Amino acid sequence: KKRYAGKQSYQCPQHVQVNFANNMVNLPKIKNIKAKLHRKFEGKTKTCTISRTATNDYYISILVENGKKEPAPAYIEKEKTMGLDLGIKDFVITSSGEKEPNNKYLSKNKKHLKRRQRRLSKKEKRSANRAKARKKVAKIHEKIANQRNDRAHQVSAKLVYKSHDTSFAIEDLNVSGMMKNHKLARSIGDCGWHSFIEMLKYKAKWSGKNVIMIDRWFPSSKSCSRCGSIKDMSLSERVYNCEKCNLSLDRDINVAINIKKVALLQIGRECPNPSLWQSLTVDHALAGTVALVNSLAIMGRSRKLLLKFSDW
Repeated sequence: KKRYAGKQSYQCPQHVQVNFANNMVNLPKIKNIKAKLHRKFEGKTKTCTISRTATNDYYISILVENGKKEPAPAYIEKEKTMGLDLGIKDFVITSSGEKEPNNKYLSKNKKHLKRRQRRLSKKEKRSANRAKARKKVAKIHEKIANQRNDRAHQVSAKLVYKSHDTSFAIEDLNVSGMMKNHKLARSIGDCGWHSFIEMLKYKAKWSGKNVIMIDRWFPSSKSCSRCGSIKDMSLSERVYNCEKCNLSLDRDINVAINIKKVALLQIGRECPNPSLWQSLTVDHALAGTVALVNSLAIMGRSRKLLLKFSDW
């Protein structure tokens, strides 16, 4: 479509044929295109999307209707629910204490990328040498993106397919808003949280498991997972030390446990005595219906949901 554009694509809604025997694809006006078909599929071909990346690689993505029904979601149980916290130092932290390290692919390739970009800036515009230099820069960016997506696929597949948990609780993070913090924007973008959450959702849906999103305004990092008391913490403090119940726990694991507990309360699987609720201030919108606990329906707008967990 454009000579100097990045990724470009177009769709063919019909008349697309795939020949697995000869590794060929037939498009409406182009026949016998050689392709590397990495997996076979069965069903009716619906729509295919042909795309070209900034490195001039061509891909075809085919939508197929196979008639299979998705499994019914499993019943949400406390023992089979896992809380997940997303971080920068560690990519994913679970409520059971496991941590998946963050490989920081952009930081590892930053020196190489900087050198290639500097050479690109010195080339004459619209020249052949500039096009070659631009392609080398695009290859580095593509490699980083592929590494990040591969890591997200590995971690999400490990959680969904290799764990005995049937439900996963995670915060509804405002990633685009967090990227406006110029001190942390590069590190947050290098994590790829949004892609990971989307991968976790569709893999859980295919496997009959649940993903529970909790309100982003709940103070999960400030709350004690044992007594529910609130204290302010700086980002440099990596251990949560509660002054009321003397709990000393890794900050990220404490957050993951809080996420799990709030998610169970939100869907009504845990029904503590209503007197355990300390306070509820109305301020910000939730995604939908918030909770139903002991016939107490809490609807509408909520900023802070301060809970007491002493009897859990």
